[in-house]
Amino acid sequence: MSSTVKATETEQKELYDMARTVPFDDVMNHEAEIRDLKLPLIQNYLYEIKSDLLKESENMEFIDLCKSMRIVDGTPEYMKPLNVGLMFFNDEPQNFITTIFMHEGFENEIKEQPTTHQDTHQDKILESCKEPKTTKEIMAYLGLKDRRNFYIKYMRPLLNSGKLQMTIPDKPNTKNQKYITK
Repeated sequence: MSSTVKATETEQKELYDMARTVPFDDVMNHEAEIRDLKLPLIQNYLYEIKSDLLKESENMEFIDLCKSMRIVDGTPEYMKPLNVGLMFFNDEPQNFITTIFMHEGFENEIKEQPTTHQDTHQDKILESCKEPKTTKEIMAYLGLKDRRNFYIKYMRPLLNSGKLQMTIPDKPNTKNQKYITK
């Protein structure tokens, strides 16, 4: 049995500090999928470095090859590419890797950036949840099907920010759970 405990401000700071020590290359990219890693690029790389893994890869599942190269991470249900895999083994890594150049006035430039897909969905969730809604109702409204991805990308950030709240907070996993805009 496990329980979830809300981190204190000090614990959150420690977690953020620990997260900053992970090199960018080794960070899981939640916006990408395994299919974004391209087998021909991987095989060409293995050929160039004369790796024995090239021959072994002929009899391997793609995901197992990626795991052995350590370019993916996660659980079997939520396996994602690492940034290093996307930088080396995708034809257009700029689609996944964002670079921020910090200089005087960069804060204003960031504020002027276009709204992202995530922002749009989160805005729609907040609008929709002025009246209590179930996860199923919200996903149907947005036309989304992947419940886990939906929760991680949209619901969790809204709940953590306090913009959205559970109608039954003491029973987060109840089938009667609904969400309402705060």
